[in-house]
Amino acid sequence: MGYVTGTDSRQMMLGIWSIEDEVSQDSPARFIEVFVDSLDLEAMGFEHTVPASTGRPPYNPYDLVKLYVWGYLNRVRSSRRLMRECRRNIELWFLLNRLCPDFRTIADFRKAHRKLLKKIFLIFVRACKEMKLMDAETLCLDGTTVRAVNGRKQSTSAELSRKKLEYARAQLKAVEMYLDSMDENDLCEGRIDHPFALDLDKDHLPSVETLKQRIAFHEKCLKELEESGRNSLTFTDPESAMMPAKEGGIKACYNVQTAVDAKSHMVADFHVTNNSSDRSQLYDSIEMCRRDLSLDAVNVIADKGYESAEDIKKCLMNGIVPDVGFIQDREERVFPLDYVEQDITSDMKASTKAEDIQACLHAGVLPDCYQGTNIRIEVQSLSNISCFIRHEDGRVTCPMGRELLKQRDTKYGTEYSSREACRT
Repeated sequence: MGYVTGTDSRQMMLGIWSIEDEVSQDSPARFIEVFVDSLDLEAMGFEHTVPASTGRPPYNPYDLVKLYVWGYLNRVRSSRRLMRECRRNIELWFLLNRLCPDFRTIADFRKAHRKLLKKIFLIFVRACKEMKLMDAETLCLDGTTVRAVNGRKQSTSAELSRKKLEYARAQLKAVEMYLDSMDENDLCEGRIDHPFALDLDKDHLPSVETLKQRIAFHEKCLKELEESGRNSLTFTDPESAMMPAKEGGIKACYNVQTAVDAKSHMVADFHVTNNSSDRSQLYDSIEMCRRDLSLDAVNVIADKGYESAEDIKKCLMNGIVPDVGFIQDREERVFPLDYVEQDITSDMKASTKAEDIQACLHAGVLPDCYQGTNIRIEVQSLSNISCFIRHEDGRVTCPMGRELLKQRDTKYGTEYSSREACRT
């Protein structure tokens, strides 16, 4: 038994023209066909690469991989939209021989081979880089929230669990008091001004065991939140987190960090995180991209949501040139480094290894990979007055070359400061 097969697209006629004639020679569909056919899907672990001898014939995984790669290039992610394109897009007629898999088949294939599709994605991007379709010298990084399959009621935070824990304990205490005394007045006296109303009815009291289970559940949630360092827990989709959604409100989402090649506009790499903020995501995202694509030094452009002095400095020390929007600074960012005297050879200066870049920067030498960028380095010596320069006209200059403004005279002397010069 073989696969589900379609009519050979090269033998079909559309009017007086064949489908192959309608697909241009420089169409990405021809590249996708050659690329996917060159893969060894069986060795990679794809299912149904060898069809079973009994049962309904499966779709050839090569056809479904071609469909997903085509969808990636054309920004079509939905399984229903891919199914619709199979019925009307001539490039997919050419690639799939007029096959039209159901959206469930497409979705199940993605679900079963999620990690393998990510692996094919990286192989595809590397192939594009080798063929000069993308240079990956400058990357644009941005994050977007994607809704998870988790309602807001199926989640909790430390504050919410503490309130519910206090509520459940108060309920348990009131129920035990009532059961012990069997006096209706005790229940009324037990009602207290509380963030949650106890809402107890003597005719429909919750069982003591149920309340104890609620208490144990929220104690477990608080312990897990404390150990994990997370701000929230989601129960249906535990890998997601509560964060501001792009359509508004706080919802269970993922934060997808995507690096795009600035020249070709192709997605170079991506990863999914449950961190609600883009801050502190810059270095990890670009370093992962460098590792996956075997890049040396790389420029990265990001908006001001990524501004983090620690993260930007980490990029500079490891061969990443960050161009990040300003929030606090307005003209430039200054990072003081300890001067370490060292003989920098031409090989060290031309190297893109992190240790050589750091040695150059600490020695006051700009590495070759940073030449022509907006990065500059300056060696400064300490002045006689605690590293600050007091001019004859009364002005004061800080070690970074910024002028401090006079604020007021006190009995201890004159105070100078500038928020733009130094916020620390």
